[in-house]
Amino acid sequence: MPVKRKPAYLLHKPSGQARVRFHKRDIYLGKYGSQESRDHYEEVLAEWFAENDGESLTLTIDELCIRFMKHAEEYYRTKDGVLTGEAQLIRYALRPLVRLYGTTRAREFGPKKLKAVR
Repeated sequence: MPVKRKPAYLLHKPSGQARVRFHKRDIYLGKYGSQESRDHYEEVLAEWFAENDGESLTLTIDELCIRFMKHAEEYYRTKDGVLTGEAQLIRYALRPLVRLYGTTRAREFGPKKLKAVR
């Protein structure tokens, strides 16, 4: 994948604390704007990037598309649980990408390669 975005250093207004959000979960860092909270923020980021960096170095376009299709097949369902046609349309849209760049590492895939797929 291209470089991962760094989660933002945020203010939790009701408590006045600094927070950072990972996977829909808030981690409170201490008083907003304090050096202690900034240091804690940097520690949390370092741990997060260390945990996730190994996977991002080796993830291929094939693996990424498989993961996305699993998500699409769970997400694009009616209230009754029946799969909609949207998942199949996504599968068709991903075919040229996989055909051209399936074995390419996701972090090496950029705008020029996307343009080639289009």
